[in-house]
Amino acid sequence: MLLKTLLTIHIFGVIIWIGFGLYELLLHREIRNARGTAIEIALIRVSGRYGGIVAIATLVVAVTGVFMTNLLGLGYFQELWLGILQAIMLAILVDMVLLIPTYVRSYKEIGALRDTPVAKVSAMPGHT
Repeated sequence: MLLKTLLTIHIFGVIIWIGFGLYELLLHREIRNARGTAIEIALIRVSGRYGGIVAIATLVVAVTGVFMTNLLGLGYFQELWLGILQAIMLAILVDMVLLIPTYVRSYKEIGALRDTPVAKVSAMPGHT
């Protein structure tokens, strides 16, 4: 019963992780396209509001994966298919840890943007 529950949570975590990851990718592309316009700030606010969901889903996938690996007694980096998935997740988690200062700085800047009315923002010089 515990294994089925963990597997269900793991699968939902993967779906949310991939879905919001694609959403974030597309949203950041739109932010880049709107650079220097008033809509850029609104898009950055949306990104800041929902960006943490990908990190939470990643941690849910990692934690449930560790529990399932331990329950099944498969070990770490012993089975080829599982070892590849574990290596990918380890690389993603290391990347997330290294990016924490960037995330903190970005969320502070997004917080400062919340106090800026979108209507009062003019286009940046050199960007049209």
